[in-house]
Amino acid sequence: MGWFSSFGSNKVPSNHIEQRSHESLNLSNLKEEENPNIARTLSQLSDSPSDIKLKELYDNTKKENQRKVTEFVNERPKNIFTIDGEKDVDESIICTSNENGGKTCLKMKMNSIELFKQMQTLDYFCALPDNMRATYFECRKIT
Repeated sequence: MGWFSSFGSNKVPSNHIEQRSHESLNLSNLKEEENPNIARTLSQLSDSPSDIKLKELYDNTKKENQRKVTEFVNERPKNIFTIDGEKDVDESIICTSNENGGKTCLKMKMNSIELFKQMQTLDYFCALPDNMRATYFECRKIT
């Protein structure tokens, strides 16, 4: 757990993080050019990057991305889906287990809040997993 301190001011300093925890935040190993939540999620989902089949959808419109997510979810409707992305960035990821024991993922230009809402419209309940280190949501079909 960490706290921001600014001695009476309500402003949070933009470049200062004060850590008060027994666990390291490991901020130095995140790539600046990548979405850190997505990179972290992919590393949490599998020990071996070769187990993850990642398809990137960057040229699609919002409607096309929504259609692709619906198709992706409908291919394996009973699976648990993992979704993640930065709150204010139009990039997110959705992953699920595949028939080979690995993970299949879609990475797209879609805000994570929009993806969360779309999973709700597809009758999925999304919540944080039991893993305390997880930065992603797990979505399960409501039956």
